Amino acid sequence: MVTYKVLLDTRRAKSDGTYSVQIRITANRISSTANTGVFVKKEFWDEAQSKVFNTHPNAPLLNRKITEFYLKVQKAVIELESENSFSFGELKGRLSTNVVAPKINRVQQFKEYADQLISDMLAINKAGNSIVYQTATNRLMGYAGNPKLKFTDITYTFLEGFKRQLIKDGVKVNSISNSDIEAKTKEESLAYLKGCFDTYELIRELAVKEKNQGSKDMLQNFLDKSFISTFYTSKMRVNEFKVDNYIHEDRVKGYYKSFDLLQEAYKEQDKQFTPTYSIEDYAIGDKDRIYRQSKVTIKEQQKETIGFTKFRSKQTYG
Repeated sequence: MVTYKVLLDTRRAKSDGTYSVQIRITANRISSTANTGVFVKKEFWDEAQSKVFNTHPNAPLLNRKITEFYLKVQKAVIELESENSFSFGELKGRLSTNVVAPKINRVQQFKEYADQLISDMLAINKAGNSIVYQTATNRLMGYAGNPKLKFTDITYTFLEGFKRQLIKDGVKVNSISNSDIEAKTKEESLAYLKGCFDTYELIRELAVKEKNQGSKDMLQNFLDKSFISTFYTSKMRVNEFKVDNYIHEDRVKGYYKSFDLLQEAYKEQDKQFTPTYSIEDYAIGDKDRIYRQSKVTIKEQQKETIGFTKFRSKQTYG
């Protein structure tokens, strides 16, 4: 079940003293947020009603914008759930309005449409997405063998044949990016750990006060096996190194949510290196061939990604 909550993110203020109004989406006890694009000061935010106070001069317009975005998020979630493909990564992509797909003309050539879409992505520095689209386009056009392929030519039979050809060719698409990766910012990691520590200390206090041995044993068993127990030293002090490592690991995981984020991370790490990349297709090895020859469903085979983007680092001096 997916739940939603409209809230004012008071962790970071803009230079003008306003804060971002966000939608918090929770699924399977994991949360993520989506920015509504509305910013207001604390005194104008009605926390009880989750809306902008009427005392704000633009309250009607701002509240309407929040409601429209809320409904957009809800619609996107429902669509993804109906497609059996919900994830926060997919939701983020569905909500993105940076790239507007060109209007499809049924008699338009597929290559012309794809080139326009890829060009639009490059124009807004979405290099990672453009590479994925370009690779997929090249493969489909190669299978079609028709440079003037039209949308009317792309039928269900055509797509099924294309899928079978990919499997037959043993194309395995590996990608350095995975939008499904759940990662947290430093602030989110600290907030998460605070909740874990607070709960751990509360249960530890209950275990000390509990007189029933059965209850005491159950509480102690929870404490011993809990994830957060590894963050304590033998003297029951918080290991700050473990905390820093947890924050760092989640930050690094965030780099792999998209090609663009990873590329930016490489650029920021060391100015002595200029990261470059190339696309290479790899035929499957013996292990994968045996796996495909086993009783694997088409749905499981489709989970294999197409294309592999490989990073190379080139050292520069000067």
